[in-house]
Amino acid sequence: MFLSSEEIASAFVCALLLVLTHRQLLQRLCVLAFIRRRVREEEIANIARAALNMSNMSTVPVTTRAPRTLWMKERSQDWWERVVMMEFTDTDWRENFRMSRQSFAKLCGMMERVMEPSVATIRTPVPTEMRVAMVLYKLASCAECRLTANQFGVHKSTVKKMVYLFCHGMVDSSHQNTDP
Repeated sequence: MFLSSEEIASAFVCALLLVLTHRQLLQRLCVLAFIRRRVREEEIANIARAALNMSNMSTVPVTTRAPRTLWMKERSQDWWERVVMMEFTDTDWRENFRMSRQSFAKLCGMMERVMEPSVATIRTPVPTEMRVAMVLYKLASCAECRLTANQFGVHKSTVKKMVYLFCHGMVDSSHQNTDP
């Protein structure tokens, strides 16, 4: 009436397989119940939204969000690349940036550490010289960020960011020069 060790091992393996199979079935049933509940909740929410839209149809217009069409808006940097860099005279530089080309080059050297473009960008970064130039143009002309951005072929938030970086860098460098 005693079982051999092989029979005990075989019975143990069968029991273990039965428990594991039962556990997997329970997990699948739980997942299925969860999915059914989620679908039912979504259907109820859709019905509620439809009822709300129907009840508000006369008072509130239903607006739908337009799908995005652009990843990056096409902008022209022709004014900076062709006109400023190739055709501007010293007088033009003084009128637009309130400093000479040589002073601009020195300022770019001073601000290079603060305003250098990040190497980990998806798009082509704005060069340091252009960053400094757009800040000087913005400050010299008192133009809106939108106008400066259009002039340099960047977004207005880029102009705002560069003005902040430039001013922050100037304040930091002045503190470093005055501290003993």
